[in-house]
Amino acid sequence: MIAKGYDPPLYSLDLVPAEAPPPAGGLGLPVAEGVLVAPPRLLGRALHVCSLACEQAVSAALAVHAQAEAGFGLYGLDGAWARAMRHWADRLLELEQERMVLVAEQGVATGRRRELLHRAAALRGHLQLVAKLAGVGRLLLPEGRPQALLAVLDSLQQVRLRLADAALRQQLQPFGLREADLRELDALVEGLSAERAGTVPLAQAQRRLAGAIQVLRAGLLGDLGRLGRVAPLVLPPDRAAELQRQRLFGPLRPAPARPPAPRSPR
Repeated sequence: MIAKGYDPPLYSLDLVPAEAPPPAGGLGLPVAEGVLVAPPRLLGRALHVCSLACEQAVSAALAVHAQAEAGFGLYGLDGAWARAMRHWADRLLELEQERMVLVAEQGVATGRRRELLHRAAALRGHLQLVAKLAGVGRLLLPEGRPQALLAVLDSLQQVRLRLADAALRQQLQPFGLREADLRELDALVEGLSAERAGTVPLAQAQRRLAGAIQVLRAGLLGDLGRLGRVAPLVLPPDRAAELQRQRLFGPLRPAPARPPAPRSPR
């Protein structure tokens, strides 16, 4: 196995410095030595294989490889290479587990945002009624029902700014403005601001992790392809056939759909 500047190396993954410009598509797998990247043709194939199928193919291929390790070693596919494949296949499953954690966090965040937006809509409705009864109408709250997080937050921030006027508060109090409304307004502005700040990092983390998984799948696919090409030189035809892509994966199909990464608030 050749040295490639990181451990353990694969033929199909190359190392670039962490400070180098992002690779095409921004896809990379960060490691201690820098960032691992894969050729575009392999990245395209990686989109059509799920991680579990990739790991299972690696396990099946290494079982065959172990029966003729010395022969494969003549072509650079020795025991060290097999251990590298096992390492990265295990790492692939670890990354998928990390992705599941992010998906769960996204689900919790979505529920939290939904609750805040529901409370905000209720408060807006109450304050609109209070303002109309007091005869100030749009002075406090413009008509309309903003839906997006940023629009709702901006609307509530404007209301809070106007209610900083003690005279306006006194004018509204006989018509239903309560101290509890002001506390709820503060809580909603703080809560929605926190959600806004947390949405972008979570989306970025999901994109980075998806890119790392795609790169790692690509590297494993590329080295499995190398093993398949060498197999006829080492094994009888029936055994070599077990290492061909069609036998390891079957017809390539799109990877299972993943929950979409959350969009950054606008």
